[in-house]
Amino acid sequence: MDIQPCRKSIRLPQYNYSTREAYFVTICAHERKSLFGDIVDEKMKLNESGDIVKNAGWISRNIIQPSN
Repeated sequence: MDIQPCRKSIRLPQYNYSTREAYFVTICAHERKSLFGDIVDEKMKLNESGDIVKNAGWISRNIIQPSN
């Protein structure tokens, strides 16, 4: 049985999401855990998982900003 959460789409109905553009992705982990590293002296200190994401090209400006 496929159990999917019932969520409202936040996509703009008139926007063409198939175009080649940059997108801002926010990842919110369970209990707001730091999955990719920690902030040390106001800079992001990546852990092993953060390095994998960075090396995969997901971080274009080497900045990960945690949400408040």
